[in-house]
Amino acid sequence: MSSITSLTPAQIAALPTASIAGLTTANVSLLTTAQLAALTSAQITALGTGDITAIPSGNITALTSAALAGLSSAEAGVLTTGQVTSLSSAQLHALSTAAVNGLGGAVTALSTAALAGLSSTQLAALATTQLTALS
Repeated sequence: MSSITSLTPAQIAALPTASIAGLTTANVSLLTTAQLAALTSAQITALGTGDITAIPSGNITALTSAALAGLSSAEAGVLTTGQVTSLSSAQLHALSTAAVNGLGGAVTALSTAALAGLSSTQLAALATTQLTALS
């Protein structure tokens, strides 16, 4: 898919998950904010962990909360600190408890406002080491 940049957001949204899973890291790094915004939760799940890290920090904000809800613990675990701090409170709130736990040490980079936006269930999912690092 060397012509990934020529696809419209509607065409990206229509791609089956197998096609999304077949994207290379280079392809994923070229996705525009409009294309990223068109990805579904199932398509996000189909991306590999290497593909997740290829999304530029400035572009990760284009992912919808519904799409981010598809992140697994492993996928959340590879988000860079820059990617994590770029996420809005609404995007963070959309993460599953497993994904919040999967953020690992990147949790310490979250602002007080971002942490306040997490649900009590998400906060309860944080590991002891994450909570200790926050204090």
